[in-house]
Amino acid sequence: MIPGTLKNPSVTINGKTIVFPVEMTSGSWIEFNSAGDCILYGPKGETIAKVTPKGTAPLLKAGANAVKFSTDRAAGPSPRARVTVIGMGEML
Repeated sequence: MIPGTLKNPSVTINGKTIVFPVEMTSGSWIEFNSAGDCILYGPKGETIAKVTPKGTAPLLKAGANAVKFSTDRAAGPSPRARVTVIGMGEML
């Protein structure tokens, strides 16, 4: 596989978007728990940076939710991403 970079990944849920202003290389990931608890990790699990997202965290609603992932276009091959959304709080 060819390494890639994601720039400014964003998640939109039901029309509300949150942007993570970072560059992510292959194998890295972001864990977002809240605006004050968002960390970019490297491929070996090392902490790369604390991230301050732009926008308000989207909320899930009961039933079906429209989820979209996007990123700014970077030079080189189109990268792939795996997005996992986990609901927290009271049951819907």
